[in-house]
Amino acid sequence: MPKYLTFEEALERLPYKPSYLYKLMSLGRIPYYKPTGGRALFLESDIEKFLSRGRKSAVYEISEQAEKVLNGRRTSGRTVSKVLTA
Repeated sequence: MPKYLTFEEALERLPYKPSYLYKLMSLGRIPYYKPTGGRALFLESDIEKFLSRGRKSAVYEISEQAEKVLNGRRTSGRTVSKVLTA
């Protein structure tokens, strides 16, 4: 069964002030439920996904992804590593 968090419990897991969480809710940037029009509830898994979606890839990860894309095409012998270091 999914675990629901109250507004206060969600704030404990987020690095935000209450006013900013309200703003995220009003802008539709964070998912929440209002079962009977009352208090907002958050799924714990939604909060975890929200926090992890802002992850920034390291340069080596981007290079690896680019290599995979370029290796799927015909290339002129140049690799992303060679291009990045040139």
